[in-house]
Amino acid sequence: MSNLNKKLLSEFLGTFLLIFVGCGTALFTMKFVGFFGVALAFGVTLMALIYALGPISGCHVNPAVSFGMLLSGRMDMKEFLSYVVVQLVGAFAAAGLLFLVLQGMFGCEFITTFATNGYGNFSPSGFNMTSGAIVEIVATFLLVLTILMTSSDAKHSSFTGLAAGAALMVAHFVALPITNASINPARSFGVALVDGGPALQQLWFFFVMPMIGGLLAAIVHRLMR
Repeated sequence: MSNLNKKLLSEFLGTFLLIFVGCGTALFTMKFVGFFGVALAFGVTLMALIYALGPISGCHVNPAVSFGMLLSGRMDMKEFLSYVVVQLVGAFAAAGLLFLVLQGMFGCEFITTFATNGYGNFSPSGFNMTSGAIVEIVATFLLVLTILMTSSDAKHSSFTGLAAGAALMVAHFVALPITNASINPARSFGVALVDGGPALQQLWFFFVMPMIGGLLAAIVHRLMR
């Protein structure tokens, strides 16, 4: 297997597992663990995946992170586009498998959302588009800047998994009540495609805002490095 194919397989698996565990927690155990448990699931899963798959592909598992790497000169356009495609496919595969699991639950037709992201009437707490934009940009900025800064320094690279997992977890604390916490276009893409309806109508928002966060993180990283 070529080096690029190994990287793409790593990104597919990483994104699949992140979405399956994170969104699965939101779907099946939210009533037991609450927002804290969902945030913990996403953060700890990302931390584990970075240590497991990071040596192969960097374990971006997020188009916004890959965008930050592209703008920082740490990957080329061809590799970036390849990463994004497999991240989206991995997220869709995870969402599809979660939907299949959901069919085994009596009364699943009464679940109104499929761990989708939204603003306005589709925000968990009714926050409007402006509030959602601010939170998604800042939360993604935190995650991408943390990854760029720690992974670019050999002295700190061994802490990238721990730092990135913690950043994603605390970002979820603020974003979950407002947009259900995207912070990752692939995370929004997979569940929106399976759920359909309003989630698909608002999907553009959860591509644009995290990418802006990734762009700002890359700019700050360049200025500081």
